[in-house]
Amino acid sequence: MKIMWLCNILIKEFAEAIGQNGYYGGGWMEALSKDISNRTDNDLVICAPYRGKCILDKKIGNIHYYAFPTIKMEIALKKIYSEQKPDIVHIHGTEFSHGYKFIKEVPNAKWVVSIQGLVSVYANHFYAGVPSNIVNKKTLAQIA
Repeated sequence: MKIMWLCNILIKEFAEAIGQNGYYGGGWMEALSKDISNRTDNDLVICAPYRGKCILDKKIGNIHYYAFPTIKMEIALKKIYSEQKPDIVHIHGTEFSHGYKFIKEVPNAKWVVSIQGLVSVYANHFYAGVPSNIVNKKTLAQIA
């Protein structure tokens, strides 16, 4: 299966390979991409925006990376999609416009969206119904 990831940031090894310095987050994506790319039945393509003027691409190991410009990004995304012809596009997050612009530009693509880090929602369920008088009690470790 050919999987195309649409990410918010450049994966570190690709960013360094194309001379892009800056924020390196998403270490979990780098680890997951390695696991996926090690399977012989998968092809992984990873795309992310950058502040350049043209599409940059490089194959590193079993992963084909693309950096697309933020100006007229929908044109770049359509070009990458047409070139790679993935079976599915995994859009990582909804906080930036490139996922929406991709869906709008390539309406017949099969895609899925994942959302991480909904901390405010987690907070509502953190104690799983345990009463506050129990949660706020001191433990033996706190007394000692």
